[in-house]
Amino acid sequence: MPGKQYVFNITNNLYAYIGNDGISTSVIKEGTNIEILLCPRETMWMAISQVALFSNVFSSHIDIDNLEKWITNRCSVITVPDTGGAFNLTPTLSRYILLFKAEGSFLAPGLGLCRCIYTPNSTDPKQGGEFEITQFSPWEDW
Repeated sequence: MPGKQYVFNITNNLYAYIGNDGISTSVIKEGTNIEILLCPRETMWMAISQVALFSNVFSSHIDIDNLEKWITNRCSVITVPDTGGAFNLTPTLSRYILLFKAEGSFLAPGLGLCRCIYTPNSTDPKQGGEFEITQFSPWEDW
């Protein structure tokens, strides 16, 4: 409903086991923020059409970085710590795409998009819900 504020949580449950002793470490770099991008749908369509038309133009990391910055500069950005946290969104009548971006640890270096599983609030789904990060994907793989 437009104008009503919804509360969402994001949790980082993306850990990997390293070494023979099975030490668990986060795939998202500790001490950094997870960025929540609220991106206008039209911005994403423009970016996708450019990649589709000029697929060779964005074949290097420099061009992918420029595309990522172009998209990010056109989005509203909210941040939470790498461990997760709560954030609020107030819908409008416009259509947006919700993206989660983070910096990878040594296990997955660079900036990337986080794939999530969404679970609505069990008490009242109209109050928000929880996003659980399940996978980390570098920008050039999306």
